[in-house]
Amino acid sequence: MKIILFSTQKGGVGKTSGTVHGAYYFAENKKRTLILDADVQGDTSYSLSFFKANNIKCSELFTKEIQVLPQKDSSEAPENIDNRLFNNYSEFITVIPADESLVDIDQLDLNDVATNFKKNVDFLSEHFDVCFIDSGAAVGHKMVAMMSVIDGLISPIELKKYSLNGIERTIKTLSYFKNTVNPKLEFLGILPFKVDFGKPRQKKNYQLLMEEVPNLIAPLKIHDRDGIDEALEEKIPVWKVKKTAARLAAKEMKSLYSYISKRMNLGVE
Repeated sequence: MKIILFSTQKGGVGKTSGTVHGAYYFAENKKRTLILDADVQGDTSYSLSFFKANNIKCSELFTKEIQVLPQKDSSEAPENIDNRLFNNYSEFITVIPADESLVDIDQLDLNDVATNFKKNVDFLSEHFDVCFIDSGAAVGHKMVAMMSVIDGLISPIELKKYSLNGIERTIKTLSYFKNTVNPKLEFLGILPFKVDFGKPRQKKNYQLLMEEVPNLIAPLKIHDRDGIDEALEEKIPVWKVKKTAARLAAKEMKSLYSYISKRMNLGVE
């Protein structure tokens, strides 16, 4: 199982969008896809609510050793998606949902948290092909545990000054874990998200990024399009939104997962 973490130490920059659409994309390509919602806000759990496990909560992956597979309630397809497609998603997507106890993880022993998480991920890895983690704006024990086991990290950012300021911190964190406890970790790049080059400041900030850290920028960007937010609210992928304006968003999002698949050797074009 390949584990990909969407992580930026700021909210509202695309982590949930990336995680949710990753689930749909790889499920459509017959990959057993596990989603871990480690953000106490639970937006990923909401948008993928039809596929939530009912016997495991995400905080438990950090607090105890789990030796049971996640089980889902059977449910009928929602009105905005046909039964055949929904059944395909339901077969291949499993979500371990966020819960309020995630806020208490930092009160526990760090070594216990990291050890529990690794054991649980190792157990689950035998039953899934790919895993996406929505970290939220995680710091502390959760982040240490996640960074110790993931295979790839992608960092979505908005092209705003306060988002750019966090890049150096992200790179330092990545380098530390890669050089100490997780040598397999690959940085998949800084992903400009919610891009609007109609705003001169965004265009300027993108050019600044390309000048200062060109090798760290993912070879694609996701523009600011309403279709993505609409898809999250309707609990469907953006490529199933029945509006012409969603087509460009769908193309960009699929390009993202094709890129991830190639970098992580997941065998999906």
